[in-house]
Parts: sequence; C-alpha cells; structure tokens
Amino acid sequence: MVRVLVVLALAVSGLAAQAPAPAGEAAARAARATARIQALQREADRLAAESRSVLVDLRRLEVDRAIREAELAQAAAALDEATAVLAEATTRADALAAQRVAETPDVETRLVELYKRGRGGYARLLLGAEDVRDWGRMSRGVAAMARLDALRVESHRRLVAAERAAVDALAG
Repeated sequence: MVRVLVVLALAVSGLAAQAPAPAGEAAARAARATARIQALQREADRLAAESRSVLVDLRRLEVDRAIREAELAQAAAALDEATAVLAEATTRADALAAQRVAETPDVETRLVELYKRGRGGYARLLLGAEDVRDWGRMSRGVAAMARLDALRVESHRRLVAAERAAVDALAG
C-alpha cells in the first residue's frame, strides 16, 4: 500500500513537471508534492504499525483459543474418567445389592431355625446322642454347623456393610 501511494505521488509530481509553469509556481508545487509524499509516508508507516499490532492481537487470540481448546480437552477427559468411575461404582453397588438379596432368604431361614431352637439349640442335639461314639460325631457336626452359621452371618454383615459403603460413595 505504501508503494502504491509513493508511486501515485511521484506520478502526480511527474505530470506537474511536464506542464510548463512559472519557476516560483513549480517550486511551490514541488514543495506541496514533497509535503504530501511525507504525509503519505507517515500515514503508511502508521498503518504498517497498526497492521503489526493487529497481527499480534490476532496471534494472541489464536493462542488463547488454543489454550481454551486444551482446557476443554482436559475437562472432557476428566469427565470421561469421572463417568467411568461412577459407572463402576454403580455396577458394584448393584452387584452387592443383588448378592445381598440372593443371600438374605438363606440367612433369614437359618436365623429363624436357630431362634426356634432357643439358647440351648446345639446342646439338645448333643444330648440326643445314645453313646460316646454318637456323642463325638454329633459334637463335631454341631461344631461345624456353629462355625458355618457364624461364617454365614458374618459374611452377610460384611456384604451389607459393603453395600452401604458403595451406596454412600455414590451419594457423596
């Protein structure tokens, strides 16, 4: 743009030089042309500086956009990770609930049987033995049943606690 203006100014001054004019008038026209060229040159320099400023602003905006895109990608990755963790926790809570529901009738039935037997439930079995050999066999059987009952109840308690923890983790 600067070159176009300079060429235009030189062309105008060249045309003026071709026309015959008095010496004083020619000097005045030359001075006006020189002043006009200088003014146009200053304006061209100012416009060039502004265009550099606009280019810097444009580059700054491009960098800001790239930063925002990277932040968006990072947020999307964090969202995907959180969604996967939530899905895993939900699946775990659902599996624990299903396992608890499946085990509850067996545990409930066994606890009802123990309740019906009363405090001395296993002792009554031992007292029903007819000789020492039966008593030994019955005592081993009663001990095994007591261990299994205790394990079953404790396992059910742990299952219920794990389910509660999983539901609390989902709620929190």
